[in-house]
Amino acid sequence: MKSYMEYTPEEIVDQSIFSIKQDVKLLSENIVPYGGKMLKQLFDTKDMTPDDIAYYMPHMSSNFFKEKIYQEHVKNDIEIPYEKWFVNLTTKGNVGAASVYIMVDELFHSGKLKKGDKILLLVPESSRFSYMYGLLTAC
Repeated sequence: MKSYMEYTPEEIVDQSIFSIKQDVKLLSENIVPYGGKMLKQLFDTKDMTPDDIAYYMPHMSSNFFKEKIYQEHVKNDIEIPYEKWFVNLTTKGNVGAASVYIMVDELFHSGKLKKGDKILLLVPESSRFSYMYGLLTAC
């Protein structure tokens, strides 16, 4: 380890010493597998299948994770086809904790929902590799 005081001002800027960054490699190695394991456990515990879900809303900080999440689900026998995914990362960006609320609002106002549709929410908290799941039913 090297203290920031040992760097020159130029090195601090050039090497982004004070930048707070998300370590995508660390996340990829941990959060995706944990999420797949937890989703499998949830589906097994609640006796659910992907067929029960009309819409799947996974919050992703980056599209880097999209295929990785999908493949992890497949690996855990929970294949939720992309046609069921309702995400807005490309139009809204990563708005953190607000992402899931914005996705729900967009789906609600889209005219796509039918009475009885089940909506599965997935919200990871990446710094602790934990997850929140929610299951909504359209009335």
